[in-house]
Amino acid sequence: MNQIDSPLQKTKQLEFNPPKIVQYLFLLYILLKPFYIFESGSFQPSDAVFMVCFCFFLYYLGTGSLILSKFDYILIVFCVWVFIINFIYFSLYRNTEFLYSSLYYIFNLFLVLVARYLLYNKEFIKKLFWTCRICLYIQVAIAFLGLGKYYMESNEATDRYLGTFNDPNQLAFYAFALLMAMFMIDKIYGVKCRIWLVDYAAFVYLLYLSASTGLLLAFGIFGVLYILILIASPVFEQTEERKGKLYTALLGVLLLVIVLIVYWDEVLVFAQKSELFSRLLEKETLSTSTTATEVSGSSIWQDRNIDKLYLYPQYNIFGAGQGYFERFWMAHTSGEIHSTIFSVLFCYGIGPTLLFVYWCWTNLKHSSVYFIPVFVALIVESTTLLNQRQPLFWILFLLAYTYRVMEDRRYEDDIYT
Repeated sequence: MNQIDSPLQKTKQLEFNPPKIVQYLFLLYILLKPFYIFESGSFQPSDAVFMVCFCFFLYYLGTGSLILSKFDYILIVFCVWVFIINFIYFSLYRNTEFLYSSLYYIFNLFLVLVARYLLYNKEFIKKLFWTCRICLYIQVAIAFLGLGKYYMESNEATDRYLGTFNDPNQLAFYAFALLMAMFMIDKIYGVKCRIWLVDYAAFVYLLYLSASTGLLLAFGIFGVLYILILIASPVFEQTEERKGKLYTALLGVLLLVIVLIVYWDEVLVFAQKSELFSRLLEKETLSTSTTATEVSGSSIWQDRNIDKLYLYPQYNIFGAGQGYFERFWMAHTSGEIHSTIFSVLFCYGIGPTLLFVYWCWTNLKHSSVYFIPVFVALIVESTTLLNQRQPLFWILFLLAYTYRVMEDRRYEDDIYT
């Protein structure tokens, strides 16, 4: 099969049909991702589905270019750098954690390469939208039917719900990412998928059960920023159709606010009985200083294992590798850093961190103003949670770039043909 005949080759008109088997295997991977059979960090059945998808992708690609966007060379250099740093530390300590950490990034690089192709097809984007919606309501149904698991702490079950995941924050982020993907696809030109108010309600239900304070903050930031942009939208919106949709959205938000005001006392009583409210009070006791306090026993930095950054600052320059954290004995715990950007900085140093940030930015620039709430919320949330292993984290950035290409054909030169 030569390069011209490859079914995955793009055209200037961005009109192409990816092989159905690649599409459906990728969507099946997203659908199966929340079903954790083994412990977190290990190879799950859904990952096997994606690897089959990637093999079919390579087969249909033939001799065509594997890299569709020139921006993804940045990500490849980043992954090579990650592998080199982890391999050096593996050679020193003979700890396989370093090798596993490299595999996570290589796996997600493969995911980005496949998703980049698929997301230039509007029919696939529609399928992805409905897959995200189905995934969201599957989790709601599992919770409603009482089939999900609860978080165990000191061999005792807590009120924090984790569904089919191994951690409640994983569930909350997965539901949030599904919602944000649906929100972004709603804005992509010509796809004609609409997010509903009940979709937001489904997420809030899962958020309430998981009691994730980080995702509560993220959703709050998203909501406030989106309302502000809606209020300002008549200034920059050009088409009457879009203005009408925005006014409808504003009306829905106004009605929701009125309902909350009318039933505020009932809502407050209900919230105070929840695990989420208890955890908010608990988080409030965490000092923002870098040392423990008499009230909390640890600072927010120690709680998220970020204290390693200032206790061992030299590794922020050349990287500590991602594994064998027991060697950092001065830190509050020997756990992994629970922060996306700070984890990359400490584990791989300033060089790879700049590459990682630059790749994210290249996908976001020139995209929709309506995506600002999505990524501000994601950035804030990612300071206290480790998200780069989750496929939907990367897909959100790819969706921003997809919008940019489909909305304005000036950026077609950023795509290889």
